[in-house]
Amino acid sequence: MVSSELKKRLEAELKDLSTTSIDLEDYKGELLNVAFDIYNSDTFIAGIADKILSGDIITKGDKNILAIPLIVDNTFWVKNNGQTIDLKNSRQLLTLAEKIENLRKICRNLILLISN
Repeated sequence: MVSSELKKRLEAELKDLSTTSIDLEDYKGELLNVAFDIYNSDTFIAGIADKILSGDIITKGDKNILAIPLIVDNTFWVKNNGQTIDLKNSRQLLTLAEKIENLRKICRNLILLISN
């Protein structure tokens, strides 16, 4: 079971993430693809966080996804094909991506603690 302190931290991160959104219509071309990836990652990672908070089973697939960083070198989003794109010139995308990455890290660390 997740300690109440860790649960509160995860809940706070989920709430913080929920205050940040993007409008896919604001992006075109490559950035639209990345915005869509970020949007999907937001939904997926938040779903795993909800599973953790609810005490539901975390699948091996969930654990595998959580093991892969979404941002590298502070501003580069890792796309589904493994390539990266620098988000430093798209502040709104970078802000959301950073929040998702932070939530991913917390989820991963909690799962590691639960597993031990």
